[in-house]
Amino acid sequence: MVKDEYSLYTSHANGFSINYPSNWTVQEDTGFFLVGFFPKTKGPVPTNIHIIIPDLSMFPEIPSPSEFIEISKSQIEQQGAKNIKVQETKYGEFKGHAFTYVIPSNEGEIRFKQFLFLIGSTVYVISYSSPSDKFDKYIHNYEEVVGTLKIFKAKGYKFTQLQAKTYQLSAEGKEVFYQIWHPKSWKSVVNNQNQQRYRDDEYDVHYHVNVDPTTAETLEQFNNTVARERLAKITSKSDYEIKSAKLTNHGQEITCSQVQVENEDLVAHRFNIWWFIYKGYAFTLTFKTPAADGQIYDNIHQRLLARIRVQDYALESPHYDIFDNFSSRYCFSIPKTFSLIPKLGGVPSLIFEDSQFPGLPLFVITCEELGKPALLNEYQDLIISFHMKGLEGNSQLMSTTESHIDKYRATQCVMRGTDPELQTPCKLLFKCAVIRRSKGFLLNLRVPIQYFDDYYNKTFFIFDSVSFY
Repeated sequence: MVKDEYSLYTSHANGFSINYPSNWTVQEDTGFFLVGFFPKTKGPVPTNIHIIIPDLSMFPEIPSPSEFIEISKSQIEQQGAKNIKVQETKYGEFKGHAFTYVIPSNEGEIRFKQFLFLIGSTVYVISYSSPSDKFDKYIHNYEEVVGTLKIFKAKGYKFTQLQAKTYQLSAEGKEVFYQIWHPKSWKSVVNNQNQQRYRDDEYDVHYHVNVDPTTAETLEQFNNTVARERLAKITSKSDYEIKSAKLTNHGQEITCSQVQVENEDLVAHRFNIWWFIYKGYAFTLTFKTPAADGQIYDNIHQRLLARIRVQDYALESPHYDIFDNFSSRYCFSIPKTFSLIPKLGGVPSLIFEDSQFPGLPLFVITCEELGKPALLNEYQDLIISFHMKGLEGNSQLMSTTESHIDKYRATQCVMRGTDPELQTPCKLLFKCAVIRRSKGFLLNLRVPIQYFDDYYNKTFFIFDSVSFY
């Protein structure tokens, strides 16, 4: 028998790593799980191993391990499971409980095995599911995989809320306007028209912007003089390579230089530096991270670079922030008074509150894997049905109109009814689309009816600002 080969999957943002069969397909952030591994099988019900890591800190009281096992068993029973067996066991470094059970479906019986354990308020669940006739074929892969789980401190960003700063430069009759974006949660250390410095102390990540007048007429001339003098202050090595690169500025490309070096201090850092010349000014953008973790933060670095704006006519500061989801690769504009509710946001939904009503979940954005290619009207009917069941009282669908989300066809619906969570009559507006053939994308504004018009006037731009990348 040929022994299976395994590869290592690592999620720095979620703080874990695990092995998986090398010839299986990897799917991330589907809406059902953080990561899933799939063998190349055919059939309506895919065999898979997947991982979810729910956070229980949103609950008033965190259950004890024994209480959580009973809660988990009850939830499994509610799914119509049969032959439920629970056994205390250990895989790798972790002691927990293994569940096995069967759930009947229209496609036949589906067998499950789950290993779960609780650390503080965090639950780790590694699940294996398969049609009953294929279960034994892959169970040895699950037994091998589940014991390789490693947990470490999460690093990096799944998403962030960005805010903009706009500056005006004037020298010798030349005016230049520029705009940079930075994570709203980062600390501003220096902030003036020639220099901005932001940092995240938790991860030791820094973003510096320097703007200086220059007499260099070409980028090459600047590279060989000022740039090399500055690099000499970071590293004594001279074997680095200054590369040519491009930035997009209002749809136009700017030619840049880019270099990556490490310092030689006791605490090593990686410096990823970009610079370009515009109208007699040298712009230098530096992203500094711990040397060992540099690649973990490349996603946010690239998004900050993509938002640089430079021009020689007036540039206004936007009246909104940008929320950027690095995992699902989309961004959208958001009111400055909005912020993510961390304990409620997650996979697949991100839930936002307004500072005017702290703790009240007003706006929800969801990106979920539907499991198969779907039509817009199918997804639309699913969402309408969900809300009709969820709203109490005399719930009704008030309007349905054709719309779009980025380049995708969408439907916009307005509904009303009594929200059981808020215990008050509410008005609900949602816009939904099917993207990339099998992902449902949903924007949802839910507000007490007396505030709806004011809130819609404040937030309407969100629905048309979504952009996928």
